[in-house]
Amino acid sequence: MKWVRRGLLVVIGLPLLVLGGLWAAGLRASAGKLSAEVSIAAGPEAVFAHFRAPDLLQEWMGVERVEPVTPGPFGPGARFRVTVSSRGGKKTELDMEVLEVEPNRSLTLSFQTLPGAEVALRQVVQFRLQRAGSGATRVSLAATTRYEGWWLRVLEPLVTRSLETRAERNLGRLKRNAESERGK
Repeated sequence: MKWVRRGLLVVIGLPLLVLGGLWAAGLRASAGKLSAEVSIAAGPEAVFAHFRAPDLLQEWMGVERVEPVTPGPFGPGARFRVTVSSRGGKKTELDMEVLEVEPNRSLTLSFQTLPGAEVALRQVVQFRLQRAGSGATRVSLAATTRYEGWWLRVLEPLVTRSLETRAERNLGRLKRNAESERGK
């Protein structure tokens, strides 16, 4: 009978311990924050062009679609609909809004999943471009994400790490694209 109690303790206690640990990790000061950076062998003007054009943005962000929602120039208040496909092929749509733009220097975007999305989040992403030597640019990304729903908050450490990995991959694509444009 002792082995049954011990077995139940492991079967019930271990998952509770893991969930409790994840929940506690989600309460840390850096919860939902991520960063990444890359050096690109192209000037800030050439790199920034990849932020302003929806087709170029779509390409390096690795999303299915970036469509303008508001008419007018790329600047504060401009809104876009971004469609992202998950590994399982499920599509998620987000609203993207340009919050701040300092051409060739910085860009701040906000992303929010649409109501009813399976994964609900709000994210503010800031890109900074710094000239780094002759004809090079250092691009740094800092993002803060707020997860909606208790299960996403519990899984925050895992989800944030996954988003950080995606951000690093995206900056790698930006590097390849901007550097290949330079050679043309």
